[in-house]
Amino acid sequence: MSVTTRRLRRQRRQRLRLPVLVVVLLAAAAALVPACATVAPWQRGKLSRATMQTSDDPAAAAFTIHVRRTREAMRGATSGGGPSCGCN
Repeated sequence: MSVTTRRLRRQRRQRLRLPVLVVVLLAAAAALVPACATVAPWQRGKLSRATMQTSDDPAAAAFTIHVRRTREAMRGATSGGGPSCGCN
């Protein structure tokens, strides 16, 4: 293989890398942009409706949170409180 052929192949590979990089970066940006949303105060009422909740049964959800806090008290399984030794 001649030096010219190698140089042409290297240039072709470099030309192909840039569009691939641009496409990957644009796809990442397009995936992240819709995740950012500002909620106006008058829209917060709609988001707090029962149909928007992840659990149908609030009592079952409270029990699940209690069990997770009890079992994983040392790690802090939920966002409430700080870590403890779990010796209570």
